[in-house]
Amino acid sequence: MRRLTALFALVALVALPLVTRAGTESLADRQATQAKVKATLDSYGQNDSGITFHQVAKNPFNFAGTLSSGLKNASMLEAVVSVTDDNTINVVVYPHLDGKYVNIVKSKHGAALARKLLELNYRTFFTWGADDTDDVYAAYKFTLESGYPEDSLRTALTSIPLLDQFVAEYRPYAF
Repeated sequence: MRRLTALFALVALVALPLVTRAGTESLADRQATQAKVKATLDSYGQNDSGITFHQVAKNPFNFAGTLSSGLKNASMLEAVVSVTDDNTINVVVYPHLDGKYVNIVKSKHGAALARKLLELNYRTFFTWGADDTDDVYAAYKFTLESGYPEDSLRTALTSIPLLDQFVAEYRPYAF
């Protein structure tokens, strides 16, 4: 029993620095990706999407911005670009109608709205869903396994204003 306890203690002693070092490398990688995302958004955000992004004070790994001009269906598109701790970049867009989030639970036809979002998943570049507060969003996720996806991120930025056309399809179910 003492040998087993000693073995576990030895394994813990050897493994602890490896776990700590891996966590530090992960944070460093995340910060490097954050810098690249910021550079991409600064260079192309306004040109490709019409959105000026800013770093979010509460979470510096998030960048947010809004688009309210040139829209026919949504009153605003709120975009958040996040660098996650699991080595991904998320682009999430919340369409607003009449100045409010579209919420599945608060909508007059929640089931029809949910069905429409599922249909849009089949037809569009972005994935449609609802967050943990039931607010509707469109999202695209990038993994970083093959390196930083600058061209793909630019494509997603260019696609944000195009989401307005799909808002028209679920507007009748929203309020």
